[in-house]
Amino acid sequence: VTIENCITICQRQELMVAGLEAGSECFCDFNIQGTATQLSDDACNLPCGGDANLTCGGPNLIGIYQNHNANVGPVPMNKTQVGMWTFEGCLA
Repeated sequence: VTIENCITICQRQELMVAGLEAGSECFCDFNIQGTATQLSDDACNLPCGGDANLTCGGPNLIGIYQNHNANVGPVPMNKTQVGMWTFEGCLA
């Protein structure tokens, strides 16, 4: 998985949040769970299975991207904000 792959999957389902965990897991949801605790972005440091130059969360930690506009186009990699998709941080 890569950041771009996960965001594309979530966007196709018209969901507003994409989360990457453990380097290879992608999750989609309507919102960020209220029980999540924000950590340092550095805690989400596992390389993505689809591109080791990118990070896709951490062990039991999810790197969260949120779409503020469901109609954005393809999302390039390695960006903290693209269109209305914004990196929201590393959450436990």
